Amino acid sequence: MKYAIGIDGGGTKTLGILADRDGRVLASASAGGTNHQICGASTAGQRLAGLAFALLEAAGVSTREIGFLCMGLAGADRREDVCLLERHLPEFLREIPHGIWNDVWIAFATGTVSEWGAVSVSGTGHNAAVRTPEGQTFGINALKFPLGNAGGGRMLTDWALHMAFRAWEHTGPETLLTRELPQACGQKDSAGIFENVYNSQYTAQYDWPVPRLVDDLACRGDPVCRELLGKLGAVQGEILAGLMHHAGLTEGKVPVVLAGSIYQKTASPVLFDAFYEKIRGVCPDAQFTVAQRPPCTGAVLMALKQMVPSAGDDLRLSWLPTLEKTLKEKEVV
Repeated sequence: MKYAIGIDGGGTKTLGILADRDGRVLASASAGGTNHQICGASTAGQRLAGLAFALLEAAGVSTREIGFLCMGLAGADRREDVCLLERHLPEFLREIPHGIWNDVWIAFATGTVSEWGAVSVSGTGHNAAVRTPEGQTFGINALKFPLGNAGGGRMLTDWALHMAFRAWEHTGPETLLTRELPQACGQKDSAGIFENVYNSQYTAQYDWPVPRLVDDLACRGDPVCRELLGKLGAVQGEILAGLMHHAGLTEGKVPVVLAGSIYQKTASPVLFDAFYEKIRGVCPDAQFTVAQRPPCTGAVLMALKQMVPSAGDDLRLSWLPTLEKTLKEKEVV
């Protein structure tokens, strides 16, 4: 029997799963971050190798028995990134049938069995991509704001602090953020937040649960927080809508997958209403799915699809419940 390995590699953590052809999880393992833009390509290659070896050992499987290894890696943004990572994979991994994709595509695979469509990922940061029925892909430069990207939890956090301090200094509209932000951030008052952010060179705020507070206050009717969530949904929707229009995905029931913690955990409809409005402006019949499965599930599904390229939707759909059931049994999720 041949087996599939799916790997979800992020900036701080990497998770791997080994499953059989039916989607039954036989082993799981984790390692440090494998975003080569953060840890370096050499370190990423070593960690991927160690993770794969741990999976093989735990399942009692040899490299010859692996039908496909799918690596969905943050930072694999360009062809040059993929080539660099390939060069730093150890020989035993290169001998396994494998592929390296940007992690946006494993997120897409958690929300649909379709081979084409659009995906928006909003977590710490933001990414977006589309794939046409012919297999052509378009994505964004998923780096920072000056290079064209916008969205994600960190940007929402900065916007929230900006408006909280505007209200604190009487230069902006009143908002419950000013009163409730200090407690949520473990600070005595706004002055405490100020000192922490300033002394950390403007990074301390990213360790605080600011996006969750913004969502809570938006649900309670705070106008500023509602506006911030609407602004986030609109900019992320506008970016994906632009890609869809450029790729010609403007007609029919185009699958649109929303993945990442911002979409998964936000309760206020304001974010989604603004996002959907932008997408429907270019594709009125788009079909939306908010993916709740872990991205590593998508990596395994992609590996299985490579192993069984002729599999129809019925077989692909059967993999999902099997994966989820055995993941829970092994307490992976």
